[in-house]
Parts: sequence; structure tokens; C-alpha cells
Amino acid sequence: MNERSQAGSATLQKGMIELIHNRRLLFDDDRGVGEALNETDAEGFGMKVNARYWLNIFDLKHGYSAQRPLQNYLDKPHSLFFAKIKKDDIPVHKEIASSQPTMAPLNMVDFVDDWKMFQLFGRVVMFPLQKDVLLVRVQNSADKFDMVAPELTVDMQKMAQGLWYSANPQAGKQEVNATIQEVSLSANMPEEEVMARRESMKWKGQDDELIKEKLEKDATLKAVYETTHADDLMSEITLVPQAIRAFVISYNPSESPAFVF
Repeated sequence: MNERSQAGSATLQKGMIELIHNRRLLFDDDRGVGEALNETDAEGFGMKVNARYWLNIFDLKHGYSAQRPLQNYLDKPHSLFFAKIKKDDIPVHKEIASSQPTMAPLNMVDFVDDWKMFQLFGRVVMFPLQKDVLLVRVQNSADKFDMVAPELTVDMQKMAQGLWYSANPQAGKQEVNATIQEVSLSANMPEEEVMARRESMKWKGQDDELIKEKLEKDATLKAVYETTHADDLMSEITLVPQAIRAFVISYNPSESPAFVF
């Protein structure tokens, strides 16, 4: 570090160290500024940068790195959204007693192949796009530098059914009419179009011939290299480490307007 970190305060609480730094140098660091770094506020005091550091100590034989889950927790906190809804769109079920909940609990264990691993590395984010249309993003936060970096498998068909039963407990276990389509991460185009655009871009790299030679010698590696999202069934969506995939679930597609990209 070129900056001299002067700890204004340091506390240790619940495994967290908090430091306050003054970004100031005694001498020019020869980086082109021509003077020592001396960031001050209107009162002449050094600019302070609040920072937090976490030290994750664990045994690789009995535990897992908490880096990615903690990063997701910090970078993507839970958010609460509100949307206006027309009075005519509010379902009314007179046969249900007012004391009965209108939302049943959703159990993710029914939709994943390995619940233990999904609890550690899996993440699901859902957002309504319009009436009867839901955007679902699934993520595997495991990283390849971890000793344990599993692939996660999610059954999107069961998840779509589970979401419907959760929101409509009065419907029992009736058949759910839903379509599922994989989309880009920004949900602005179908995944098929994303793949077609990638295929149309003929990028040439310096190591193309080396990669081709390696793939020709290793059939297993070649199969992995050439695998695409289109090879997955909706009942077996694969999430490799650090993968994020997005899906649009449309319920009652014959009755509701189609989602427009």
C-alpha cells in the first residue's frame, strides 16, 4: 500500500475489526501527483475512510470458506419493494376463514438436489414482472479456490409449482399451468438469443489452437467446454461455481398477456 494507514480507532467485536484511516502520506510517492497525498476536509482534518475487515478461520477438512456468502450478504442486502395493485386484481376467497393465512410457507429443500450444499452456497432472488409473471434468479456462490466447490442442481418445474401452491393455498394440489423460460441476467432477452449472438461473434484468440489441441485429446474436457445452458432440462438446472442464471415463470399463460422483452 502506498497510503499510510493511521488507525483513528480500532475495535474487535464478534470477529470484526473496524479501522478508520486517514489517507495521508509524508512524502510524494512518485505516482505523478508531484506532492504528498494529503486529503483533508473543510476543517483541515484528514479525510477518513470507514472500513470493516473479516477474518475467516476454518479447517478445510471440516468447514467451508465464508468469503462468498459474506460478500453476497454485504453487496446484496435484503430489499423490500411495494407495488400498487388494482382492486379488481385482488383475489377474494369467501370460503376461506379470515383467520387462515393467505400465504403458505415455501420449502426450498423440495427443489434442490443437495440441500446441505444449497444452504451453504445457494441463493434465490425473486421479483414480480407483471401479473402472473415472476423473475427468478438462482446462484451458486461457491468459488473454485475453495476445496469444496460443488455444482448445484435446481428443479425449476417443482419450484414453479411450489411458488403457486405457496401463494394459493386454497387451490390445494391442482395442476399448475406455468411456462418457464431462461433469460439473460438482465432479463431483456431470451437465453436462446443470447447464445445465438455469442455464436455470431467470431472472436479469435492467441490460444485458440492450443485449446483446440487440448480438447481433441480429452473427450471429457471437450464435453464440459462445449456444454451450454440449452443442454439442461428445466427439472435439472445446473449451477457451476460462481454461476448465476435467470428464469421467467409465467402462470396461466393463456389468460395473461405474454411478457415482452
